[in-house]
Amino acid sequence: MQAPLTGSAARRPRHWALIAALLAGVVACYVPALPGPYQFDDSIGIAVDPAAASLSVWWQAPASHVRPLSKASFAVSHGLGERLGHAPMGHRLVNVTIHLAAIALLWRLALQLSATCLPRTRARDAAVGAALAAALFGLHPLATEAVSYLSGRSMALGTVLAGTCLLAWIRARTLGSRGWSVAALGLAVLAALARESVVFSIPLLVGAWELLRRDRSAAHFGASPRAWRAAVPLAAVAVAALLAMSWHDRYAELLRMSAWIAQVRRHDASLITALGYFGGALSLLRAPTIDPDVSAALSGAIRWAAGAGLMGLLWWAWRVRERHPQWLLAALWVLAWLLPLYAWPVRHDVVSERHFYPALWGVAWAVGVTLAPALQRGTTDTARAAAVRGAVGTLILVLSALTAARNLDYRSEVSLWEAAERSAPRKVRVLNNLGVAYMEAGRWDEAARVLNRALLLDPQHGTVPWNLAAARRRDLGVLREPVLLDWPQPVHTDTDPAPR
Repeated sequence: MQAPLTGSAARRPRHWALIAALLAGVVACYVPALPGPYQFDDSIGIAVDPAAASLSVWWQAPASHVRPLSKASFAVSHGLGERLGHAPMGHRLVNVTIHLAAIALLWRLALQLSATCLPRTRARDAAVGAALAAALFGLHPLATEAVSYLSGRSMALGTVLAGTCLLAWIRARTLGSRGWSVAALGLAVLAALARESVVFSIPLLVGAWELLRRDRSAAHFGASPRAWRAAVPLAAVAVAALLAMSWHDRYAELLRMSAWIAQVRRHDASLITALGYFGGALSLLRAPTIDPDVSAALSGAIRWAAGAGLMGLLWWAWRVRERHPQWLLAALWVLAWLLPLYAWPVRHDVVSERHFYPALWGVAWAVGVTLAPALQRGTTDTARAAAVRGAVGTLILVLSALTAARNLDYRSEVSLWEAAERSAPRKVRVLNNLGVAYMEAGRWDEAARVLNRALLLDPQHGTVPWNLAAARRRDLGVLREPVLLDWPQPVHTDTDPAPR
């Protein structure tokens, strides 16, 4: 059994200065978004909900809220925003802090995974790989929506709690500690209170680790039946969360709506679509957008081709698992996060970028571990090492520039929806919301032009004609009808009552 990084192993290079510099760089990339306003669902789900502004109000009925821990965190960050004189800035500062915590936590988790799943990896390679993974994760523009978009906090907070839960579980299993097992269960409960889907990912993450862990003398991977039995309590927490949701009035309503969506879109390839989008955004082939234009109506041929490609990647990861187990673990990590969200088409939006926030780290870690040996000074092929270091440095600079540029989009609703319109110029909801943003900025002629385009694309749309008429009258009075609910409800801007 492989021990965790304690004792002499704890003295391995930790690259603390590099991590500190990385965190400072991440903060610099996210500074442009700090003065931005509430965006999209924020205006209804956070801005006008008294429970998101006051812990005392939240405490009056804590069990009635959807994602109660996330809701309580908004009450705390609202207090910070009041002190700063800018409530959204307070929320974003807390979001950035959560992102920094996720980077540090997942860096630590990378070291533990190297110790337990890649025991032959040198300590220095493990440390460099963990630092590189932290940089790729922290600076990738795909992570931006879970940080700068206030409503994305539940995904980032759930990631931190789930990652801490996995770390506690690893310590419980490697040390044989009952106390760490209890801590893991408690963290799983907290994760469910922050983001309900996370609790279904946790048993899958634990299962992936149990499958791939081994000690230095083991020739093969594989968990014993006893190990699987030990994970039963975490699966029980997930089942209990599902039962609690079915009995909760608000969650029960959302589950009924999800069931209706699943019936309407039962022929959509939800997981394949999500994985395809994730691959494009991960490789920077898709620009970040708050409202992606992804067609769920894939043809049968495209479905089969995409499915075959994904199966091929999994088969390759399985084939190289003995020499490069990080790739199989990365594949299982991505699936563990996306299966609970996209195994069935139960969401109104085909994809949302904040959902890929935790999945991003699995690929970043595999890349970091793979490149770490070539990044070391003193390797045999110094020319190759220099080329790899140059390529990695360039990549980090590019990611930093793209993330900083993406955060500039969050300075205003107009800039955010203009960026979305560049990515999805024929999506009616994007055009509608851009038109509303123009009206609120007093740009009436541009609003009418954009809304007219939307009406030509969908003459039967229920919201666009209303807003187009308002733009022509130059009248903002009929645009917004906020409701005080935990979950965003549809008004004249195209927000969404279904799970997002």
